[in-house]
Amino acid sequence: MKAPINSAHQEQSRPRPVEARTPCDRPYKDSGIEWIGRIPEGWKVAPIKRSFSLFAGATPKSDVPEYWDGGIPWITPADYCTENVEIDGGKRTISQRGMDSCATTLLPIGSIVFSKRAPIGLVVMNSKPLCTNQGCIGCVPNSEVSSRYYYFVMSVFSEQFELYGAGTTFKEISATSFANFLLPVPTIADQQRIASYLDTRCAEIDSLISLQEQMIERLKAYKQSVITEAVTRGLDPNAKLVPSGIDWIGDIPEGWKITDLKRLCSSITDGSHFSPERQVEGMPYITAADVRGKGIDYDNAMRISLDDYKQLESQGCRPHKGDVLLVKDGATTGRVGMMIDNEKCVLLSSVAMLTPKEDIDSDYLMYLIQSDVVQARIKLLMAGSAMPRVTLKKINSLMGLLISLPEQHAIASYLDTKCADIDRLIALKQQKIVTLKDYKKSVIYEAVTGKTEISSV
Repeated sequence: MKAPINSAHQEQSRPRPVEARTPCDRPYKDSGIEWIGRIPEGWKVAPIKRSFSLFAGATPKSDVPEYWDGGIPWITPADYCTENVEIDGGKRTISQRGMDSCATTLLPIGSIVFSKRAPIGLVVMNSKPLCTNQGCIGCVPNSEVSSRYYYFVMSVFSEQFELYGAGTTFKEISATSFANFLLPVPTIADQQRIASYLDTRCAEIDSLISLQEQMIERLKAYKQSVITEAVTRGLDPNAKLVPSGIDWIGDIPEGWKITDLKRLCSSITDGSHFSPERQVEGMPYITAADVRGKGIDYDNAMRISLDDYKQLESQGCRPHKGDVLLVKDGATTGRVGMMIDNEKCVLLSSVAMLTPKEDIDSDYLMYLIQSDVVQARIKLLMAGSAMPRVTLKKINSLMGLLISLPEQHAIASYLDTKCADIDRLIALKQQKIVTLKDYKKSVIYEAVTGKTEISSV
């Protein structure tokens, strides 16, 4: 192991398991730190460097093949999040030569990995020896430290770590600032009791969060099935069904016709194929991130200069009210939206713009593209591609359903109401998750700062 940023490493104590929550009636003192508040008498406040040996990470030269793919786990902040709790590796590995070639260090099991940038404050414990890049600081505990306790402590003070970040291109907390960051220091026995208590309590809260997430996924699947059922079977349960001749569509109401998507649109184009310079103020420039159902959140959209806007508008990159937007490039390929106003804006090339014909209802077209009939085909067309993408030519050839305009209006109106009801339920579940996460954070904070007293059973 390379020399640490500071302090020395000794073997970590094993925590004792059985803990229980009891009423808090012990004496307290002021910690002197605003975000820590009062702590129990007998506890201390000390910089991180007193409890851990700190090691910087590094990256072997990328153009030396023998430095890579050698089986030694090597992680970056992109490989984990705090909710993971533990990690045993990332997307890449390095060789012994690669590790020796740079300033990275093999961290022993039970160390804490802290992200110093992009973003600041992610923490995780390693369940296998591993190395990190320069975006991480490895924290190896000394003999009077429970890594599990300090994992919880660091996780709850992420906002305070962020305050110590500096930099113009991206914010980063320096190794010195991190080493001198003050945290509460209970006795090792208290650390172990608190960690064991939080393992149990957080697992209970995480289970509730997971349940809400599962319910959200079921609601999303139900919404998708409602949309697909409506655009392929209509609203009349007694309608006579006939074979469509297309396996993934199945039977359709008599009188409906299978056609290409291009037959439903007067034009299918995309946005700008060059990226204009972003501005703090200016005209809205719509990207894939802005396509999220009906309407655009212009307040959070990118901005470009008026001159760039005029140039792109003249090239036909401006959408209008009623145009359906389809993400055709990137991780969210297939996501659908719709313009509900004539606000002046232009599109990036990652977004396709489908202008419906006069006898095609915009809302119906949006729901049709959102249905499994079209989405499954988009996924199939993307198969095997390193970069998720569907071309304009392929979008033109996607299958659609041509039905009478009154039926389109009826289906769109039904789905507007039905999907709004489902979306409200999803929003309630999402808010419940936010509430549970806030509660979890408060449980951790109260425990690691001694405001909740934990004693052995």
